[in-house]
Amino acid sequence: MDDIPSQLEILPNEILIHIFQYFDARDLFQTFYNLNFRFNRLLQSLKYLSLTMLKYNSNEIHDYNIFAPYIYTLVIDYAVDIDLNQFVNLHRLILLS
Repeated sequence: MDDIPSQLEILPNEILIHIFQYFDARDLFQTFYNLNFRFNRLLQSLKYLSLTMLKYNSNEIHDYNIFAPYIYTLVIDYAVDIDLNQFVNLHRLILLS
């Protein structure tokens, strides 16, 4: 059954990229990363991904190393000790109080 592609997998990359624009980076990677090689490469090629950190969850902090290198905009809405060096493509940092 693994050989039969899902309906989502038959969509062209352009449509998938358009769909992915509606996802937060965390949700995007948790949902689609490691489904298959094509999806991994597609996720890694995305530009301008954003991540909003609203509440502290230690489990989520450990997951950031997977998608942190692809984050363009980071929004932090709480005080947290996070290593910004993981976010090598970060261009915008928004700190909320």
